[in-house]
This record gives sequence, structure tokens and C-alpha cells, in this order.
Amino acid sequence: MQLSSTARLSQDVVSDFPLLLMPANSTKLRFKYSLLVRQFAQTPEEYAYWEQLKATTENLGSLFDPAPTQLTGNVRCLTDESEPVIGYVGASTVTEKRIFISSSDLPPTNFLNGYSCLPPDTVLLRDVSAYFSSPAVLPVYGVYSPMGGLLLGYAGAPADCVDCRRRGTNKRPDFWQ
Repeated sequence: MQLSSTARLSQDVVSDFPLLLMPANSTKLRFKYSLLVRQFAQTPEEYAYWEQLKATTENLGSLFDPAPTQLTGNVRCLTDESEPVIGYVGASTVTEKRIFISSSDLPPTNFLNGYSCLPPDTVLLRDVSAYFSSPAVLPVYGVYSPMGGLLLGYAGAPADCVDCRRRGTNKRPDFWQ
């Protein structure tokens, strides 16, 4: 959760706020990336609670970091008032928008894929049995002659380099355009 305040701004608008940071050559940006953004309006008290929680949990460990404090929200223990309780209940409207980022919207780059993959290797029919006996390869597609129809061989590559199901899914999400 990212927090931002408009209390010190001349207008009640947050703009150019970084929602997510990732390397420009991340595999996530290779084709198309989707980000669902939800914006909540908070009261000043609720904002102060979440800011204090963030500071307490993220800035520990250094001599110059603030000392942890007892965080108090608006949630109380009904059976024992002295029992510490962490939490804040707020009510607000939610504005939601899905953002799509296409690789064509970005500057050209070489994307990381997490693997060192060479182009698929073509194997002639006479060598197929030896090639496919190796567990590190997977048949990908048939290679046909320019005359058409005659199967000359197969192309293969390590499964991690060619099978999208190894690192994700081939099912399109319902929100995808």
C-alpha cells in the first residue's frame, strides 16, 4: 500500500505519483502489463495511523531510526480496555482503474527472461530419436520445406525457454483487453 497526502498541496489532487517501480527490462513489461489501481480517501486521523504503522515497521534497525512506539488506532478490546489492539477502521469510497502498459509504449530494450536461452535448434528427422531422448529439450514446431508438406525435422529448446506454463499460465485473465 502506498500512502500520499494532499494536506500541504494547493489542490486536493495526487498526480505523477509512482505506483510501482520495476526495471525497464523486466520480463513483466515484455508484451503487455496490467496494474489495478485502487485509491481510497482517508481522514487525517486514519492517514496518520497508517503513516505511523509504516514508519514503525519499515524503519527499524539503525541507531538513527525512530524508536518503536505503541501504536493506537480506533479499535478497542471490548472485554479488557488495557489490552493493546492494533488496527484502524475507516470508511471511504474507492476509486478503481486498471492500467495497461504495452511494450510499444516504452523505449526499446532487451528484456530479461531469467534464463539464458538460445534460439531453438533444428533437428533433422534422422536425428530425432537421439535429440528427444535428452530430458532438457522439448519439441516446439515442425519445420516444413519450401515446397510444402514434407516434414524435414523439428525444432527444440529447453522447456524453460519455450513453455510459458513453466513460469505462468496460458489462460487469459477475464479483465484482459
